[in-house]
Amino acid sequence: MRFANTRLGTLSLHINEAQTQIAYGAGFSGEPPMRVETHMDMERAAKEVSEMLLEDLAPKEDETLFLLINRLRLTSYADGYIMANLISKELSLARTVEQLRVAPFSNIMDVYGFDFSLLCMNRDTARYMDCVLQSDCFTI
Repeated sequence: MRFANTRLGTLSLHINEAQTQIAYGAGFSGEPPMRVETHMDMERAAKEVSEMLLEDLAPKEDETLFLLINRLRLTSYADGYIMANLISKELSLARTVEQLRVAPFSNIMDVYGFDFSLLCMNRDTARYMDCVLQSDCFTI
């Protein structure tokens, strides 16, 4: 997992159907994955991503979660929302998922997969996320 700070982590999930592989944690600059599995089970992948993110971030008792899912270039809209549902359910077993955003925020990689960014929010942080955020190319 890549850390932006102690309360925000990001993990990629790249799916190679031709090789029947799922790579966890591969970087867009060519960094090798942290782990590669040889299955194509999206429920299992969502569970594994959730476990990795929660283990590394260790949310505190008073924190809720903000989940941003970046759908990579070769991933369909439908698959993005299917994965969002699966991972949101998994994360909700441990903590409240306060907010969930799914879109092709950055599609610089020609792969099928996702980038997951998870923010642990306390009450003070959560109030900043309770609004519409915009850039020149998308709205969160």
